[in-house]
Amino acid sequence: MIFVTTQARQELCRLLEQKNHEPTDSFRLKSLGQRGMGLAIGERTSDDTTLEVDGKTVLAYDRRLAASRNGISLDAYDTPEGLRFVISKEVVHNSHSSVTVNWITFSQLS
Repeated sequence: MIFVTTQARQELCRLLEQKNHEPTDSFRLKSLGQRGMGLAIGERTSDDTTLEVDGKTVLAYDRRLAASRNGISLDAYDTPEGLRFVISKEVVHNSHSSVTVNWITFSQLS
């Protein structure tokens, strides 16, 4: 399962409204292989799990990704450099836990 904070939900909605994308577009959470995970704007597919806010799909991700990536969370922060999304994933190896974090700036999503 993927946890999306209230702040991230609000920012995803706001950005989609600002950009006037196609009605079938949403943010997509995707695997970048060894580099972690990323966000892009794109069309949903039939294999997607979606997050809806007020009847609008704001986030989509392949349901196989959700099944294979437990412990993922998406958050958003306002920083002096601008809006940043943070994707974090908790990894447990031999009873030791670590967190991997990917920072994504708004400009990388434009």
